[in-house]
Amino acid sequence: MNQPRLRGQKVPIAVGLFAVLAAAAAFTPLTGLVIWLMPVPFIVLTVHQSRFLPVVLAVITALVLVFAGAGIGTIVFALGIYMAGWVMGEAMTHAKNAYPALIAGTLVFIMMGLVGLAFLYWSGVHLQAELQQQSALSLQMYQPMLHLSPAQIQQMSTDAANRIATAIPAIIVILSLVAAVLNYVIARRFAGVPEISQQTLLSTWRLPPSAIWVYVVATLCVAAGVGKDSSYWWSAVNNAFLLAGFFIAIQGIALVWRRINRLHLRYLWLVVVAIAALFLNSLFVLLGLLDSMLSARRLR
Repeated sequence: MNQPRLRGQKVPIAVGLFAVLAAAAAFTPLTGLVIWLMPVPFIVLTVHQSRFLPVVLAVITALVLVFAGAGIGTIVFALGIYMAGWVMGEAMTHAKNAYPALIAGTLVFIMMGLVGLAFLYWSGVHLQAELQQQSALSLQMYQPMLHLSPAQIQQMSTDAANRIATAIPAIIVILSLVAAVLNYVIARRFAGVPEISQQTLLSTWRLPPSAIWVYVVATLCVAAGVGKDSSYWWSAVNNAFLLAGFFIAIQGIALVWRRINRLHLRYLWLVVVAIAALFLNSLFVLLGLLDSMLSARRLR
């Protein structure tokens, strides 16, 4: 199938997908979730070298966000969606593997996440106070079962809110990477270009030894309470620990994937493995560490 004919098929599909996402963002309460998938049609259009149409869709995106109540964040979010689609599409077209597209997309999504966080504060939402309140309400529901006093509920909800607030930078990075992966995988499916569809993700995932050392040092610091007297250093240590553990767990998932990628139902098994990783994350961190050690040993 030649490229002009393929472009003639995929561009209308991308526009139709954008219309669905825009309608979901404008008329449903899922705006905060849908916005992270809106770069997909922009990626497809960039892959098929459509220059003018993404600009038009970016303007429509801004209007949709205004209608959805994004306020002053509209400009940044609309530009972020356009930029994510452009840089990821360019990287998918020219790079030999998926990682340049994922890195570029993750950075743009991090920017959008920070803008969203600032928008919450500007709107009068104090995130830590909201987390504490929701945690306290959840504990109060189970108070008869747990036999907790009001003072214990207050202390536990405060501790939970502090832990989550401390980990917000790592959470933003993790969610940004997940959003970039989802956009990449969906756009790759819609783009329909064989060269892009053959690019692998998990099969080539390899962390450098420095990532392992960061995890080991951060784990020791968290266990020993190093930097606990300073909120800045304690947040830095905990976020390094969470991020390094997350990336090593992905390497553990990649190790399992390399064992099952020849099975007939490999994608179903991958979903099962990903769900298991949410509940058995320490196991997959250990698998990732094991895979890293075996890889380093083979390179010697």
